Amino acid sequence: MPLSSPRKPSRLPHATALRTAVFDEQRLDGADPRVVLTDVLRASVQLLSIEENDFAWSSWQDSATAVAEVSRLLAVVEAGGTPERLALSVIFAPTGPMQEVSISNGWGEAFLTLAECYDYAEKGLWKHG
Repeated sequence: MPLSSPRKPSRLPHATALRTAVFDEQRLDGADPRVVLTDVLRASVQLLSIEENDFAWSSWQDSATAVAEVSRLLAVVEAGGTPERLALSVIFAPTGPMQEVSISNGWGEAFLTLAECYDYAEKGLWKHG
């Protein structure tokens, strides 16, 4: 099943990347949660950076705001830290800002893939509570 919506397939230049690596369900099982989270955040930055994205239904004002927030979290992970769980879970929550952007812009299926991978990483990084 393609990750992009049939309505706007050209708007997802990185859809192939989202279907590979840890985003393949068979490879996800047993994967390092920190690596998965890093890949999810990198893919999120790519998707949020699509020029034509409409942020009207999101709590983010625009692409720059969204990319800055996700990039800050990515920097923490890349530096070996663990970001605040709530800061991440809000982004990937149903009706959260990223899902709102994805639905408005035809990459809802790609978001669902990222959210599933985020859930995997969350369970591995925050085992208690």
